[in-house]
Amino acid sequence: MISIEGLNKSFKSWGGLKKKQVLNNINLKVSEGETFALIGPNGAGKSTLIKCLIGYIRFDSGNVDVLNEHPFNSKIAERIGYLPELPNMPEFMTGSEYFRVYHEINNSEITSDKIKLWLEKVDLTGDIKTKIKKYSKGMKQRLAIASVFSRDCDLYFLDEPILGLDPIGVKMVRDFIKEKKKGNKTVFINSH
Repeated sequence: MISIEGLNKSFKSWGGLKKKQVLNNINLKVSEGETFALIGPNGAGKSTLIKCLIGYIRFDSGNVDVLNEHPFNSKIAERIGYLPELPNMPEFMTGSEYFRVYHEINNSEITSDKIKLWLEKVDLTGDIKTKIKKYSKGMKQRLAIASVFSRDCDLYFLDEPILGLDPIGVKMVRDFIKEKKKGNKTVFINSH
């Protein structure tokens, strides 16, 4: 499912004179159907690792396979669900519009009934026509979580999924992860 051998990633400083090593000789295997949590302090490179695994950024060296493919192989994009640490949502859209556009971008079909069902699961049915700019941080996070989990993916990457959530929202995330695990889906979580 995920295989990492000797992964290295560094970033150049503003002037390009120095390099900061962010990931140093990372080795990891995550099996199909496994829920894996990577825990570490802020700035440890957890988000960078996920971005390398989903092909958002290039790594310097090492061997990486995700779903038996190189992360930059476009074949895997539709099989991966990704929740970034800070989801970027167009604030002029409603929650329902965002949900539909999210699925269009990810080449996955969604019906109006399924949108309503998922918004109900995250307690946003009363806000279905509300502009995202009026959502609280927790509401935005619940919308992003519902968008990701509503897709039928083989592998889910969740970067700080409970950020900004109240205890009820945290329980929702745990329940969604358990539901995916029952379907033999793999979930990779970053947290601190």
